[in-house]
Amino acid sequence: GSTLRLMGRLDDARVDLEKAAGMAGELGSAVLAALLESGPAQGASERGDHVAAKSRLESVLVVYRKHQQRVLEGHALLLLGGMNYFVDDLEAAQRCYEQALAVHREVDDRIYECEALRGLALVELELGRRGSARAHFVQALEAIERVDERRWRPLTLGYFAILEQEEGELRRATTLYLEAIAEARWGAGQG
Repeated sequence: GSTLRLMGRLDDARVDLEKAAGMAGELGSAVLAALLESGPAQGASERGDHVAAKSRLESVLVVYRKHQQRVLEGHALLLLGGMNYFVDDLEAAQRCYEQALAVHREVDDRIYECEALRGLALVELELGRRGSARAHFVQALEAIERVDERRWRPLTLGYFAILEQEEGELRRATTLYLEAIAEARWGAGQG
């Protein structure tokens, strides 16, 4: 019952966002229309329709680039990287994460620099390039430290622990998992 009602409300919200994006486009605000379109793109991805999500995000990305919206471009590249990752197009995911990393470094956005580095690390891990994955995880943690943004640490530490576990470094993996749990608990107490 309640899950179906929630899904219905989410579908209604998606339709409303699509209408708003269309109206923004008609009013001449291509950037606002693209921004509004990114919500339904994420929703399509969450429903498992990655093809539709990728298509929408690629269109959004074209608009952001045309209008030189670098921060929004970086965010769209991160989302597109994630979608490519989830459909096992690791080369496309890597390209998106590399481009996102360049954009976020250019605009000095350390939080999303961390996200791009973590995405690159996951791609490298999937491709069996453990040395590169390790380097990206370390860089992601360093980026987090520079901005003192602890809420990003648990996820990064948890993924880093997976790498250590796969390499047979069980003691190091356990330490990283415990640190991730402690960080998550700390973060939960801050909200």
